Amino acid sequence: MIKKLLVSFLVFSWSTGSQHESDNTLAVQTAYKRTAIKRIIAKREIICKSDQYRVPDGKTCCKKCPPGTFKEHDCTTGNNTPTCSPCSNGVNFMDKHNYLEKCRKCQLCDSGHGLEVEDNCTTTHNTKCRCKSGYFCIAGVCTDYCEPCDKCENGIAVPCTPTSNTVCKGNFWWTLLALILLLPLAGMLCYCFWLRKNYKNLDINQQYSKNVRGEENPLLYTDIDLSPHISSIAEGMTLPQVKTFVRKHLLTEPTIERVIQDNQNDTAEQKIKLLLS
Repeated sequence: MIKKLLVSFLVFSWSTGSQHESDNTLAVQTAYKRTAIKRIIAKREIICKSDQYRVPDGKTCCKKCPPGTFKEHDCTTGNNTPTCSPCSNGVNFMDKHNYLEKCRKCQLCDSGHGLEVEDNCTTTHNTKCRCKSGYFCIAGVCTDYCEPCDKCENGIAVPCTPTSNTVCKGNFWWTLLALILLLPLAGMLCYCFWLRKNYKNLDINQQYSKNVRGEENPLLYTDIDLSPHISSIAEGMTLPQVKTFVRKHLLTEPTIERVIQDNQNDTAEQKIKLLLS
């Protein structure tokens, strides 16, 4: 009887202990899950509005500093306005809402590069530069460098502007001298081609006369050698003018094209070779 009671007591004690141990394990697991969930929630970064920024801890949104100021200290929990300090007028600026730790430096207009100040730098906008008198910029707005306007020895046709260079007048005497030199050469060249063309016609007539009379009385003409002057003549003519000229004097298109192809990327040589063909 005593043994049965002792066995029953041991069985009851073991079952009770197992139940308590199971309850303790469940409580520990529940607490761990709650802690893990809290950590996950804490790690989630909040989303701030467009006029706000998130501080490094990821839990607070602060308002951005207005133009003309920079962020000196972040805001604190419960107060979303950071500590903003003003930029120095004429030294640095900030032209938009920001959370930068310093203002941007004002630009300098370098007179050595042809620039001068159009609008001074303030706390809310940068310096505006422009080309000073006697300089221009093709791009219209140059912030680093402007080109000096050309000086004209023979007078100005179109004055220099901030966006375009000076257009100078041509030298009348040089133009006249070029015409005086080139016109006789062009005339000699025309005469040379005329002689060559007429010589061919005379040669045909001479051959016909030989067949009729049975004798040959050749007519000899001394051809004028313009080779030393060809380069000067070619220099005074454009390539289209040379092409037109040689076409009128019976130079075939295949020959013209061959000369052009043989001297690609060299217009001067093309003109000379066409005139010599």
